[in-house]
Amino acid sequence: MYRHRRQHPRRNGGRAGRDESLWVRGVHVCRDVASRRRNPICEHDGTEEYARPVNAVKILETERLFIRQLTIDDANFIFELLNDPSFIRYIGDRNIRSVEDAQAYVLNGPVASYAQNGFGLSLVILRATGESIGMCGLIKRNELEDVDIGYAYLPRYWFKGYAVEAALAMKSYAKETVRLKRLVAIVNPTNTSSIRVLEKIGMKFESMFKRPESVIDLKLFSCDL
Repeated sequence: MYRHRRQHPRRNGGRAGRDESLWVRGVHVCRDVASRRRNPICEHDGTEEYARPVNAVKILETERLFIRQLTIDDANFIFELLNDPSFIRYIGDRNIRSVEDAQAYVLNGPVASYAQNGFGLSLVILRATGESIGMCGLIKRNELEDVDIGYAYLPRYWFKGYAVEAALAMKSYAKETVRLKRLVAIVNPTNTSSIRVLEKIGMKFESMFKRPESVIDLKLFSCDL
């Protein structure tokens, strides 16, 4: 058994919840009201440990995966992921040209979202090896009314079921911890692998959607929670 201390995500101005730790559909999710600043480190019973920065906050884990918040210490991995040709092709060029750019991306994107929304894109790690393999998390976009689930993985970790495993866990997290009633996702219509992931976690095509900075129409998927 493990526990970690982090603020319960707030929704609609609600108060942080009481201390609790629970299993949701096979996913261990920890929540309590303690401040990240006071004790940001995940605590384990000694059976497993993961290489991570001391200020990294654990979100959840599944049978094969460990998911935690991103920090600037993950910049080298983010630099690799965001410059992978598949990321640029299906998601877009984020203009990350150096590790310093990657650090700024983490601080201005995920880390800022944790502070503002209580959630954001998180790092996905293989429990067996400690390898960082991708990102998965919840995103609040200005152009979308509902919270969006997003993910991206290095190609060498595709077709192993990791994306579905993490997305299912994040979907349960969105319902049970963030208390969302509905979840959406936007995807490049040519990204058939990502579309299959969304379908496998129970999301259905709703409509086409155009982001302000996108040159193509994206597919919008949704599901009730």
